Amino acid sequence: MSDADGSVPIPFTGWRLTLPQVPDTVTLPLVHVRVTAPERESAAYYLVLGGLVAAEVIEWPIGALLATSHVLAKRHRFRAVEGAFEALEE
Repeated sequence: MSDADGSVPIPFTGWRLTLPQVPDTVTLPLVHVRVTAPERESAAYYLVLGGLVAAEVIEWPIGALLATSHVLAKRHRFRAVEGAFEALEE
């Protein structure tokens, strides 16, 4: 979870990562596709994961698998919450 100042804690270190403000959606210029930016916590996760892959601490297929599983877990959690609200409305 991020604080009001936009910083994200890095577990087990006591450090905080401050991420710059970015727009929610970006249009890619050549293909004209709108891309939604991830949440700040997810962006920090992807940044650290990319750093681990770049430093060859983990191999890129493992990094891709972790990133994909993170995206799928976020989508599933959102759908579960959305389904719970629909059940409450009925």
